[in-house]
Amino acid sequence: MLRYDPRLPIVVAPYSRFGCEQPELLKSSSAQDVVAMSWTRQSVSGIAHSAHRCALRRKIMSKRMAMMLAVLLVIFGGIFGYKWIEQKFTADYLASYQPPPVPISATAVLVETWDRQLRATGSTVAVREIVVSSEADGVISAIHFDSGDSVARGDLLIELDSQAELASLKSYQARLHLAEINFDRDSKMLSRSLISTDQFDRSKAELDEIKALVEQTQAIIAQKSVRAPFDGKLGIRQVSEGQYLAAGEAAVTLQSLDPIFVDFSFPEQHLPDVHLGQALTFTIKAYPGRIFTGRVTAIDARVDERTRNIAVRGEAPNPEHQLLPGMFADVQLNLGKGEPAMVVPETAISHSLYGQAVFEIVSRLSPAGDSELVVRRRPVETGAEQGARVQIEGELTAGAVVVINGQNKLQEGTRVKIVPGPDQSSEDVPRVEGAADPVAAPVVDG
Repeated sequence: MLRYDPRLPIVVAPYSRFGCEQPELLKSSSAQDVVAMSWTRQSVSGIAHSAHRCALRRKIMSKRMAMMLAVLLVIFGGIFGYKWIEQKFTADYLASYQPPPVPISATAVLVETWDRQLRATGSTVAVREIVVSSEADGVISAIHFDSGDSVARGDLLIELDSQAELASLKSYQARLHLAEINFDRDSKMLSRSLISTDQFDRSKAELDEIKALVEQTQAIIAQKSVRAPFDGKLGIRQVSEGQYLAAGEAAVTLQSLDPIFVDFSFPEQHLPDVHLGQALTFTIKAYPGRIFTGRVTAIDARVDERTRNIAVRGEAPNPEHQLLPGMFADVQLNLGKGEPAMVVPETAISHSLYGQAVFEIVSRLSPAGDSELVVRRRPVETGAEQGARVQIEGELTAGAVVVINGQNKLQEGTRVKIVPGPDQSSEDVPRVEGAADPVAAPVVDG
C-alpha cells in the first residue's frame, strides 16, 4: 500500500511496516535533495515491488521458523519418550529379578545330654615365689647362677665381699683363744683360793663377750652368702659382679613351679556345687588343644561384695615346668549330669548388635510353583560349650537345619542352596523338610 506525502513530489512506500531497509533514494539527508530528484512512475512501481518482496520474504521466514520448532518438538519428544520407556522397562526388570541362591553349608540341630560344667577364668600362681635379696650390704664378688636356672634348696647364688669381716673374725678368734686360756687358769686358781671370785667373774665375762663377737662376725659373714631358700626356678638376673648390693635390694626372682596353683572365681549361686578335692580341668592359650588337670584345694571364706564371686584355688602337677606363674587359664569344673539341650557347632552362631542368632533353612514355594530354600533368622541364647559345639535355647526344634558356613552373605529371606562343607560329604548334609533336592553340587572356585 502506498501513501502520498504532500511535502514531496513523489509517493513514499511505508517500508517500516515490513521491517525492510529503505532504498537509497529515500535516505536523503534533507527535503531539498528529495525535491531535486526526478522520480518517474517506474521508480514508484519499483518501490512498491520491493515492499511486496520484503513481505513475502518475511512470510517465508515465519513458515521456516514454525517448521523448525515442530522438528525440535518431535526430536525432544522422541528423546524423552525413549528415556521414559527405558526407565519403565528397567524398573520392571529389577522388580522381577531374583539373585541366584547363595551357596552355604548346613547341619541339623541335635539334642544331647551333657555333664554340667562350671566355667571360669583364672591365672596360674606359683606355690612359693620370692624376690631373692641379701640381708647385708656389700659389693658382689661372685655370682653362681644364670638366668632361668633350676636350683635346689641351699645352693649358693651370690657372694658379697667379706674380707673385712673375715679379718675381724680372725682377731676375735685370737682373743677368744687367749680368753679361754685365762679362764682355765683362773678356774684352777679359784679352786685353790688363789684369786678372788670377782676376778674369776671378770675372766668369765670376758670369755663370753669374745664368744659373742665371734658368733656375730660369723653370722655377718654368713649373710654375705645368698643361698636359695627352696627348690625352684630362677628368673632373670638383676645384678652383676662388682655391683654394690644394698640389703633388701632385688637380685633375682625364685618360683617353685611343681605343683602350681590355679586361682579363679565363680558366682555365689554355684557354691553348693563346689567342694574341696573336686576335679578340675583347664586350658592354656600357650598350649592349644592340651587339657591340664588338677583339684580344688581351697575355697575362700567370704564372698566379694562388689562382684558377688567366690575365690577358689586349685592345684595342678607341673613336673615339666611348662606352666609359669601369671598364665591365663580357662577353668572347667564338672558338676554332674545336666538336662537335655539343643546343640549346634559354634560356627552356626551369628553375632550382631541385636544379639546372637542362627539361620534356619526352610522350604517354600517359588512364584513359579517350585520349592526353594530360604533362611529365617532365629534369635538364640548360648549355654555350655564342649570343644567346638555349644548348647542353645531359642525358637528351634530338634532336627532343624541351620547354616554353619556363609552367614555373612545372608539376611532374612535370602534364597540358598546347600553344598557339602569342608568336612562333609553329600551323605552328611541334612535334608530340609519339603525340599525336592536341597543338596547342590559342591562349588569349586576358579
